[in-house]
Amino acid sequence: MKIESGCRLPPPQPGQRTRCCATTSYQTAPLSGRYLLYHDPPSDGQWLKLENTDQIAIDRGTYKGFTKDLKEEMLQETRYFFQHLILTDRSAMNMLDSKFTMLNEPLARHYGVTGVTGQAYREVTLKEEGRGGLLGHASVLMLGSTGRDSHPIRRAVWLRDRLLNDPPDPPPADVPDLDESNPEFARLSVREQLEVHRNKESCASCHRGIDPWGIALEHYDAIGKFRTEVNSKPVG
Repeated sequence: MKIESGCRLPPPQPGQRTRCCATTSYQTAPLSGRYLLYHDPPSDGQWLKLENTDQIAIDRGTYKGFTKDLKEEMLQETRYFFQHLILTDRSAMNMLDSKFTMLNEPLARHYGVTGVTGQAYREVTLKEEGRGGLLGHASVLMLGSTGRDSHPIRRAVWLRDRLLNDPPDPPPADVPDLDESNPEFARLSVREQLEVHRNKESCASCHRGIDPWGIALEHYDAIGKFRTEVNSKPVG
């Protein structure tokens, strides 16, 4: 399966500037193929609802290194990723699982990826398992967060809605909230907290089809950094 851009461009030559009619943005290609360097931001796509990140207030006390500029770097990774798939005629399956992503130096540093210098975005081969594809993008992971921590239900609902075209039904209006202020609840792992939802008859039918998707992404915090523990308990 290939992404159809509506235009077919020959591979850019060294130093050539090319225009893609699918994104109406420009890129400079000092080299060809995986060495394309992107400087000009592509247009936003509405499909992923990246604009909703404006509603996420990242807790600066928890994430002291987070800045407005870093947030923009995260969004640009996803935009350039789509543009690169089109310009290099890659399979759409890369959106689910990819061996590469688009990084510049600040975002590479955030992910702990070495060997990337400069502000221009370029294709970078990933060595870390689980980072490839949209579900490893910090922009998408930030969408499914509270700003202080990950929110597995939001991530699961987004995944089913945006990627699988299978949005879950909205929760019934009369479903009571869990008492998350209870110290005993706070001591539970994320998996155990979600089990509390599923043990309530009014929640069980929906959460059985939601929770596993969110739990699978718990290795990433609110700003997309990899982790092995949540609240001093192992992830998973």
